[in-house]
Amino acid sequence: MKSGFTLIEIIVSLGIFSIVAVVALGALLRIVTANAKAQTLHDAITNLNFGLESMSREMRVGAGYTCLPASDGLEILPLLSGTLCSDGIGGPDDEVVIAFYSSERKVEGLNDCRLIYAYTITKDPNDQGHFLLKKGRQSGCNQSLSIDNENVFHPILDPSVKIQSHFIKTNSVNPTAAIHYPMVTIKLSGYAGVRERERTYFDVQTSVAARVP
Repeated sequence: MKSGFTLIEIIVSLGIFSIVAVVALGALLRIVTANAKAQTLHDAITNLNFGLESMSREMRVGAGYTCLPASDGLEILPLLSGTLCSDGIGGPDDEVVIAFYSSERKVEGLNDCRLIYAYTITKDPNDQGHFLLKKGRQSGCNQSLSIDNENVFHPILDPSVKIQSHFIKTNSVNPTAAIHYPMVTIKLSGYAGVRERERTYFDVQTSVAARVP
């Protein structure tokens, strides 16, 4: 007598195999998604750390800090006052500029100057609801800085890192003393990742105090 499988046995086997395959596939997809999210988080944190550390390092040895509301065509150089930024500039929907004299010097003939660096937080014209963090610097002592000049200001964060809101607060360390040390606190909130399920949300903050009064 020949042995074999009945139709019911084959259907039951296929059903069990399908269930196991679906469960295994779901677990594999979750692992892939978790790995992509972890990689996105790593890239975002690395990118943010680089950007904020770059700002912090340059601002610590800077001077003449000036905070300005950003607007199209704003010329920073004529407006750099050398006075401490006012407290609380930069709400979550504001566009702002932080400009200061850097430690980088430039000698042009008889003219010896400290070049101006500036960081801007402005709305992304190609992605409404998000902001761009850009850096600009003078190439010469008499160069004017205009925030809408793409040849001067460049984004310092990867396009996959989206800034949704920000906060900037400025004050002095020990403001009652005879010597003031300007300090700025910068907070950025947003997310990294293109697809919704792979997005990682962040809320980072750093404070920088000038080393030179």
